[in-house]
Amino acid sequence: IDYRIGTYSDILEALLRKLNLEASLVDWTYREADDPGIALLEGASILGDILAFYQEVYANEAYLRTAKWRQSIVDLVRLTGYRLAPGIGGKATFAFEVKGDKPVVIPAGFPIRAQLEDQPKSAEFKTTNDVTAYPWLSKFHLYRPLESPYITNQTKEFFVSSSTEESDSITLEKGDSLLIGYPYQFDAPSWFYYAEKIIVDNLDAIHHYSIFKIKGKIYSLSYQKKTFAYRLGRSFKHFGHNAPRKIISIQTGVDPVEDNISYFRYLDRTTTSNESLTSVPIGDRSKVIVSPSLDKKEFPLENDIDDLAVGTQLIIKGTFYKLDIKLTQWVKRECTLIRTITDIKARSMTWGALTSSTTIVILDFQLFIPDFLFGIVDSALTAVDIRTLTFYEVNSPMVSLQSKPVNNGDTVGNELYFFGTGDQVQNLKGRQLLFEHAGKSDSNYVTNVEVSDKSTLSENQLHRITLAQDVHYEDFSNETPETIVYGNLAQATQGKTEKDAILGNGDAGTIFQTFKVPKAPVTYFISEGNTPPEKPELQVFVNGRLWTRVMAFYGHGSKEEIYIVRQDDDNNTWIQFGDGKTGARLPSGIKNVVARYRTGIGAYGPIKTGSNPNPGVQIDRLRKVYLPGLVTGGAEREEGDCAREAAPGKVQSLGRVVSLQDLETEALTISNVEKVKAAWRLENGGIPTLAVTVLSNETSEVLQKTLSQCNEDRGANRFPISVRKASRQYVYLTLTVGFDPSYYDQDLIKKSIKEVLGVSGEEANGIDASKGLFGIKGRQFDQPEYSSRVEGTVQNVDGVIWVKVNAFGELQGESDNPLELIKPEPAPFNRSIPSERSPAMVDKLLSLHSKHLLLIPGTVDPMEGSKDG
Repeated sequence: IDYRIGTYSDILEALLRKLNLEASLVDWTYREADDPGIALLEGASILGDILAFYQEVYANEAYLRTAKWRQSIVDLVRLTGYRLAPGIGGKATFAFEVKGDKPVVIPAGFPIRAQLEDQPKSAEFKTTNDVTAYPWLSKFHLYRPLESPYITNQTKEFFVSSSTEESDSITLEKGDSLLIGYPYQFDAPSWFYYAEKIIVDNLDAIHHYSIFKIKGKIYSLSYQKKTFAYRLGRSFKHFGHNAPRKIISIQTGVDPVEDNISYFRYLDRTTTSNESLTSVPIGDRSKVIVSPSLDKKEFPLENDIDDLAVGTQLIIKGTFYKLDIKLTQWVKRECTLIRTITDIKARSMTWGALTSSTTIVILDFQLFIPDFLFGIVDSALTAVDIRTLTFYEVNSPMVSLQSKPVNNGDTVGNELYFFGTGDQVQNLKGRQLLFEHAGKSDSNYVTNVEVSDKSTLSENQLHRITLAQDVHYEDFSNETPETIVYGNLAQATQGKTEKDAILGNGDAGTIFQTFKVPKAPVTYFISEGNTPPEKPELQVFVNGRLWTRVMAFYGHGSKEEIYIVRQDDDNNTWIQFGDGKTGARLPSGIKNVVARYRTGIGAYGPIKTGSNPNPGVQIDRLRKVYLPGLVTGGAEREEGDCAREAAPGKVQSLGRVVSLQDLETEALTISNVEKVKAAWRLENGGIPTLAVTVLSNETSEVLQKTLSQCNEDRGANRFPISVRKASRQYVYLTLTVGFDPSYYDQDLIKKSIKEVLGVSGEEANGIDASKGLFGIKGRQFDQPEYSSRVEGTVQNVDGVIWVKVNAFGELQGESDNPLELIKPEPAPFNRSIPSERSPAMVDKLLSLHSKHLLLIPGTVDPMEGSKDG
């Protein structure tokens, strides 16, 4: 309100004009200040200027829309019953790291001090709940689900997936040989399908999986989920496999006789000498020359092996033949059999022309092979070519193999895996977790755990856990996990618990006794059941009994033991008692009024870089305290700008929440709320919902509860309320500005440019970031901005001749801190934000920080016009 009747010069001019018109003083022509009369007029003008100045100030301070002093706003809105919100304490989730192998109990009320970023003083907190901290849940990793793909001939990496105690003890080394395939009869396997030998090349590990890579590739298996294997030791050949092909018999008086030696033996009868095997398809006639005869379970080895033991398993591979009765022809197959040594003999052996000492192993069963493996219905004979037989010593039980686990195909999900014992994973059920990744943290809850194998609870394994909310699986790699998980969490609220303060003496003869709380500021928190929602951390005891805090005395009885709490403009807290009509008077007594309270407000933001929270007391085996996420909810007291809008709205709504504007007004009265917009939306399958978009550092859960409670208590409560947190979308801006050369100080012009743009980060230089083009007061959610409007806004600044936008666009990054966001290089120029090629900014508020504003001086030549700098 321009209410001044004039300034010093205006008043002095008026006085001198009247002086000049006075006929009796026409000879008084001297007008310099050394004349006492002129000095008197100038003094009167100074006094008039001062009085006019205060007259204008008082006039403006008498109206809510023009008042600038906070106390004026407080006094004005108090007439409507509106009270400016006090400062609010912050809330945080702390994580505890403990050492040893036993849990540690962190009690409720445990004090913690933390130095936050951009906060001048350390903030003090205390925990609100007990927490049992386990060493294995201090800092750990969770892992995305794995799956083992099908085995194909391209598979080169495997792991031992057997879960028996025997097979878990098997260790592989580089160069080990394995026989893989599928056994017939798992309990007592006698032969293998698709058997082949593989060799271990390299070893690796993922969790409890021992991963090994093979040389070459596999051939027999295709598209199988698992295979089975034995680890192989030494290998032996059948005695006689290298005997000479012919043998010559010499007798006196008779020509030498030449015979072909057979390398075949029947498997279903005793192998004896001189037995003709003409029916075996070897190409010509031959006969067996063997000594001594061999039982069908006896197999001589090529060497004298003295360290084979009874009970050793052998895997026998070779080319086997069956005589098809129907077709009267031999059918051959490569087969692999499994037998156990029941006895061992050492003797001299002859096969053809070869005689040597050997070790004969007696097997538990003959080398019987069913007809269906050969594709025939009925057979007469079974034979084997001993040259193809290889006996592998088995030095492991049978194990199952699967291909190396890989990430499943999902990108998001609510199932992760914990690596530890079965007992350890049980501690996770129902527990809150904090995930810290790339400087950001998210909270989640474990709803269920599944122990992989209850028979091995004491061994480290992967156990599946189910979360309340989905996560991005890319953040939970099995090979190189980057997300840190904190499991020993405790909620904490800001505020130092002060020593109980004696406020003074009660006097039954005094009405409305008032006492000042010794220390300021008293801590407040949002309580969704209150109106207004801020509740002080304060208790008042009179004669040792707790009295009740109320919002106002109006409507209360004469004997009710109640009090009200108010704050002054210096952030001091005052406690007032009744007058005996509305609220009881204090009973007389000496030092009988005592306050128990906490102090501290405004904590908000991350922990200061390089620092850690400090525990207020020592607990045995407590190693460290962390603050993984942000402190939220903290705010300084309301300064008045919000009250200009909210207080009239409260009067108009009569305290009820009916219209969308009423709901916006109610949200604005909550501490921490900077901007709000209410609208109707269809959510959850088409249900009409009051969607409230809020820009605030308070959690959406607290805002949701508070507004829902208002809707229930003072609203129609016909439709649900949905609170959506908004955020700032920071932009970059590069301007070339032609400054008027007649202006002496270009820095003043630059300051004016920043003011009209509403640049944040310059508050210390007197720039109000709430006003201007990108200021919060005039900007709405989802409101676009245009380079032409930026140019027009800056063009209107005094001292600016011309302006051109060189770069305009959205900053990149996920941080809420504009100092951590980056400008793309090269920085593109967009005519509007959002641009046609970028998505709409749902629930975004455009903002500009001084770090990302670049002002380039342009040349101004009076003869040639303007040029870019």
